[in-house]
Amino acid sequence: MSTYETYQTYQKKYRAWGIQEVHAFFLNELEALPLPIDHPDVQNHLADPFMPVREKICGIYVIYKKSILALLQGKVQHRYGLDFALVKEKDVELSLDDAESALFIGALVVVETTNHKQISSCFIGGSADRLYHLVKIFAGLPSISREDFDEKELQSFISSLHVVKSMGFLNE
Repeated sequence: MSTYETYQTYQKKYRAWGIQEVHAFFLNELEALPLPIDHPDVQNHLADPFMPVREKICGIYVIYKKSILALLQGKVQHRYGLDFALVKEKDVELSLDDAESALFIGALVVVETTNHKQISSCFIGGSADRLYHLVKIFAGLPSISREDFDEKELQSFISSLHVVKSMGFLNE
């Protein structure tokens, strides 16, 4: 099998996620706090020049739980491990009323779409390196011709896939 055919296989198997699937993942798996675009505590963040334009924003989340942040920062390797369970015992629940505190301690994620069906990219504020790997999986591999194919794109996607699976997500 050629590298391009491998690319096509991965593209079919790991399709881009829909906005609702990404939303559910943030809420259920990452236990993030969703914030409305007009929430007063995110207005200063939305002024950042690297932030997506408002019309393309399809979700704003704050990941604030210590266990999830430790997982996304690589301090905890797997969400089913003992280290994760020990940190999770210290997690607290926050609400929209606590958004300022959540933003102070957590990672802000602003999800962008270009077609209002799937995410195209995101802005991540805060330290959560492994979150970029999740976003790469959410976006999937684009459809490209054999002539435009770059093996580095496939290698990068496979690397992200390994990181995401090592955290305990996407176990098939």
